[in-house]
Amino acid sequence: MAVGDGHVLWTDVGGSDARIVSKVQLPSFEGPPEQIHVSNNVTYLRSHHGFIYCLDLRVGKTNGSLGYHEVWRREVVKYHGLVFVGYGSRGEVDLFELGTTSPTRALWPSLSDPFTYTQSSASDDDLRNVTTALCVCQETGFVYTGDSEGSLRRWNLNRAPLCEYISGPREMTARSPYRIAYNEMAGSAGQPPTIYELRVPNEQTKLRSYPDLKSQPSTRHRTSISDVLCLQSDLLVSASAEGVIKIWK
Repeated sequence: MAVGDGHVLWTDVGGSDARIVSKVQLPSFEGPPEQIHVSNNVTYLRSHHGFIYCLDLRVGKTNGSLGYHEVWRREVVKYHGLVFVGYGSRGEVDLFELGTTSPTRALWPSLSDPFTYTQSSASDDDLRNVTTALCVCQETGFVYTGDSEGSLRRWNLNRAPLCEYISGPREMTARSPYRIAYNEMAGSAGQPPTIYELRVPNEQTKLRSYPDLKSQPSTRHRTSISDVLCLQSDLLVSASAEGVIKIWK
């Protein structure tokens, strides 16, 4: 069992009264135990700040930080020390560094100007768009989002031009004079640096001939994205509100 002051206790409950067999205490800077898995004499635990221990009751005094039972200790490498929060005004996602109160980056999945929350024209339908699903690929650091209109996006936090509109109702056809692209603007006036979506001329339209695609089925989701999951660096799974699951590679 684990307690909030950092102690891990092994207790014998075979008798009429519970008896503490052994105990260790994690250093305060590692935080209290959060997850524990036990298999016979071996115990694995993870602390609040990402330290993982393998403990064995058959091992006595050791030179480790706990003093007893420690087989090995590892610290989880914190590659992506960010918290992601989705907002509903226009689907934007704010990124917070742990320990800060203001966002350090924003993702703006809207063709309207970043941080513009009023409808500029009758044809502006971005007000209906809400980010409904998010996942992070641990191998690449890419952020994948799904929204209430069925759009899927891949965000590259290091290079905005490499972001991609994977699928959705805003997807441009091969004949379209425009395509969706991404750019980044510096932070100003209290707003964080932002990666935003925009339309740019499709320079390839006049250089190629295309078959008639009207008779071919669409691959996009028709309803809100309910969940996204990155299975590996090149394999994404998305699910929609109507129960349709799609695999993207």
